[in-house]
Amino acid sequence: LWENMYSGHFNGNGKTISGLYVNEMYDNAGLVGNAYGCTIENLTLEDSYFNCEYNFAGAFVAFAGAPNEHPVYLKNLVNKSVVCGRNAGGILGCAQGTTHISGCINLETVYPFSINYHVYKGGGIAGTILDKFSATDCVNLGNAEYAFGSENDSFTNCYYLDTASKGVPFDTNNVLAVTAEEVASGFVCEKIGGHKTEIITAEPTCTENGFEKIECLICEYSAIQKEIPATNHKDTLVEVEAKAPTCTEIGWDAYEY
Repeated sequence: LWENMYSGHFNGNGKTISGLYVNEMYDNAGLVGNAYGCTIENLTLEDSYFNCEYNFAGAFVAFAGAPNEHPVYLKNLVNKSVVCGRNAGGILGCAQGTTHISGCINLETVYPFSINYHVYKGGGIAGTILDKFSATDCVNLGNAEYAFGSENDSFTNCYYLDTASKGVPFDTNNVLAVTAEEVASGFVCEKIGGHKTEIITAEPTCTENGFEKIECLICEYSAIQKEIPATNHKDTLVEVEAKAPTCTEIGWDAYEY
């Protein structure tokens, strides 16, 4: 568990990684299996799958084992991938050390496993929290048992869709339920400091303009950033040779288009 721990700085620069498939029995399952004294930020994971039957699973980090002097920071991460595991979280599976999560969003399903009649709790943002931990401005919109699988005193301004999950196993004033209407209206975005956007591009055709727009991952906000002019018809004529008909196929005269 403590071998090969990632301790660098991974800045996704707003990019998206898709198509990852991690299916483990005992080893941790995530983009990073074991994290120690690192920062992972500004990245989206989509159309991927992370599964660990007997250990930890988290889309970005499965296990964060960081003492005070080597904390793990997870910032501005978006999960659009399914996570399954004994201790499963949409962003982080298990925090056994000093871990700070901020500005993270889960949009997909998190499945916790039941092993030997013991039901483990899954979290849309984080699964199991065992030590010093904080979460700020995080949102769970994906189906999960809880937004956070363990109780903690350091949740600040975190939200979850009331039809997708619960907050935490015990009551807390800082992990708050919101309705679909509140999410769509931009209420949550206002509370966490602004829209969380991605860029959508529609390519132009010969006759229609394309566009580049931003869409919010949380609410219904969208705005066209720029139009891309239609490419127009090309002036080059294509010549098609004549073809004689047969008993079963039509023919045609030579033509141009």
